Amino acid sequence: MIFKTKAREATLAPQAEAGPDGRERLRFFADELVKANEAVAELEVRLNRLTGIIHDADLAHATLQQAIAEDGGLALAEYAAGKAQDDDMAQLVQAKETTAKAAAAARDALPNVQDMLSRARNEVTRLEQLKQDAALQYLKQRADHVALQYKRIFSALCRSHDQLVGISAALSATGQHGGEIRMSTTPMQVPRFDLPSVADPNEFLPTMTHQPAENAVYDATASWLEARNRLSQDAEAELDDLIGPAHERNDDDDRAH
Repeated sequence: MIFKTKAREATLAPQAEAGPDGRERLRFFADELVKANEAVAELEVRLNRLTGIIHDADLAHATLQQAIAEDGGLALAEYAAGKAQDDDMAQLVQAKETTAKAAAAARDALPNVQDMLSRARNEVTRLEQLKQDAALQYLKQRADHVALQYKRIFSALCRSHDQLVGISAALSATGQHGGEIRMSTTPMQVPRFDLPSVADPNEFLPTMTHQPAENAVYDATASWLEARNRLSQDAEAELDDLIGPAHERNDDDDRAH
């Protein structure tokens, strides 16, 4: 019998694939930016190598000229006559010739490498901007969840407002009970944000405005008028079917806010 540990079973169990989380573009540009930075680093090494070759050639040339100047060209004359093939002057001449050939090839290759490096650096700059844009876009998507909650709260506030408008009419219908509750007819307004859940679909409007909905006001007025009529006839009348159940609350706390 083969016994499997829980860890073994977890390994063998099929793993659910992670669904998209909105960061796909951000991850793509982040990966491309890594590649672009690697390309820049490689081209910088190549450029440094070529400029190093040119520098070594210049140094070999300067060293040879200094040696010639110091002894008045005697060692060079000996070398030219074939009498000093292994001494210091011979090594300096050989170094100058070898590095000069390498430097000539390096100078030919240098402009192309410099151009490639410039384009690679520009690509890094471009990808960095795209990555930043993708990050902001992702965060705006996350912010839209807050905007949606904001819209829902405003919608709930508007519904309560319309009910209170209707209640005000109902409780001041006879002028004998309740008095005038509504203190203002100013439209309700809250700041709007440029996010999908609350943005205006047609034009830029800085606020969200609400006017009482006639149907909602009418329904509230009718229900509370009926509740008032019932209480006028029976102090113990059932009202929950009209205006909902009574809720216990701390009036002092409510007034404090």
